[in-house]
Amino acid sequence: ASRRKVWIAPQVPKAICRERIPDLLVEQTNAAGQPILETGRYRLLDAGGNEVYADTFLTARPFRPAVLASLPSATYIFCCSTPSGGTSDSLRFVLMSETDRRPADRHTPLSVYQRPGQGSHTAWLQVGTPLRDATLFYDLVTTAGRVDRRIYHLTDTLLTFQLDWQPAWGDCATACFALVRDGKLHTFQTTVSKPEPDRRLKVEYASFRSRLQPGSSETWRLRITHPDGTPADASLLARIYDASLDALTSSNWQFSSLAASRQRPA
Repeated sequence: ASRRKVWIAPQVPKAICRERIPDLLVEQTNAAGQPILETGRYRLLDAGGNEVYADTFLTARPFRPAVLASLPSATYIFCCSTPSGGTSDSLRFVLMSETDRRPADRHTPLSVYQRPGQGSHTAWLQVGTPLRDATLFYDLVTTAGRVDRRIYHLTDTLLTFQLDWQPAWGDCATACFALVRDGKLHTFQTTVSKPEPDRRLKVEYASFRSRLQPGSSETWRLRITHPDGTPADASLLARIYDASLDALTSSNWQFSSLAASRQRPA
């Protein structure tokens, strides 16, 4: 049986962009899996194990080290501990910038960073290698076939690619990257898709009376529109029930979700 009293689990991305520093999180639990709130200490080390920064954190509370915005692009090590005895494994992460011209990760042959949170219809990427005399093959493939192909000869270089969906691409387009060096192949691919229409509906009461007299009649009117305010051709299902029944049991009106999917060719 384990003699450990607490377990801590830091959440640190493998790649952090200086222009988009995310929140970090350290969770701590006891043997029963219950969270333990406590002030701990974390350290940032360079690849050689030298401390470059240290500060405190509160478990289960997101925190964002401001120092990451000023550190140079490189590989760093995150480690942390708490007074209760919780100690994490050393976590390596790469700190990089969208303005870098050389890969911050000096050990991965094919370096790729894709800007997060852009939606499926667009992609911004940094692709490159720290190797010398490597060849990068780039192909853009759509449902109708290959529409673009380029070959780059790289030496410790990063390239920037901006992909925005175009009507000629059909449903989607897949960007394929293949790096070749010394007979070894390294690949990466990402897909941009046709923008989906905004199917959200806005429902608001045009008229509503919250208090009625017994035996009286009332007409409620609802307005259903698209997000841009235009009227929507939609059907609405509504119900009315005696709210006093909530004293016996709560009303739990649920619908099973209906989902359909199809495989897009890549």
